[in-house]
Amino acid sequence: MNFRERIFNHLSYLFLLIGLSFSSFGMAQDVSLSASVNKNPVALNDHFSLTFTLQNANGNIEPPSLDDFSLLYGPGTSTSVQIINGRRSSSFSYTYTLAATKEGEFTIAPATAVVNGVEYRSNEIKLRVVNGGSSSAVQNQGSGSGANVASQSGVATKDLMIKINLNKSKVYVGEAVLATFVLYSRFQAIELQEFESPSFNGFWSEEIENLRASWDDKIEIIDGKQYRKATLRQVVLIPQHAGNIKIEKVKLSALVNASFFNRGTLLDASSSEQSLNVLPLPEGKPANFSGAVGQFESSRHTIRTFA
Repeated sequence: MNFRERIFNHLSYLFLLIGLSFSSFGMAQDVSLSASVNKNPVALNDHFSLTFTLQNANGNIEPPSLDDFSLLYGPGTSTSVQIINGRRSSSFSYTYTLAATKEGEFTIAPATAVVNGVEYRSNEIKLRVVNGGSSSAVQNQGSGSGANVASQSGVATKDLMIKINLNKSKVYVGEAVLATFVLYSRFQAIELQEFESPSFNGFWSEEIENLRASWDDKIEIIDGKQYRKATLRQVVLIPQHAGNIKIEKVKLSALVNASFFNRGTLLDASSSEQSLNVLPLPEGKPANFSGAVGQFESSRHTIRTFA
């Protein structure tokens, strides 16, 4: 190898090192943790989404107390990676669907995450809950962090369904029934936006636990089509009077098939109404009868991601 070839090889190696250094520099991104809501202000008794997003790191997000609101679903998780002009960025998000049950102004404290021994804190959110109208009608009264994924209402499709399953169809007054809300989907990626639960008029009700999401292992066939299914909620219902008591339909909206290249589609789904045949107690009930009848068992599902 002559002198010119040695110089050329050394320069090529040097330029390669410089290029790799600049490439690594370009790909390095700052770690951050942020919080956002999709509505602000929120109408009383309306639902909203709260999202905590960890940028460019992996770690567990510790949410603050959400006791000022009613938790309908969550946390749902999502992950995204973007590469733009050679710069790589990633994000990991927790999303909660909450109901605003009290009027006033509330402070959502920062979430925290520890990455490589360093604690990161999100911003806090001042959320106003106002009386009257829907959230869309009061959006011009203020603005919040984040935005709705779609301004128009979603559309319905048989590829996304929700059902209310009862473990009994006929009971006595005071006998417990387990109502299970099951989501059926033919989509690969789904993120719940809103979840509207029935009011359970005529029942004493108690939710089993806040459920996290994971798909069941088995595929279910409905009308010849394959569906994945996940349990969203379980509620113990105890009828307070005899008769045919109706359970109102449950409604939800979800963003499906969202990705880096696709904003996704907002879909609506609602269940059918259910009815329960409640029989009066037989004559001669004990004097110390407390109102509860029969035995009750429940199952618990762990739901984390819809992907």
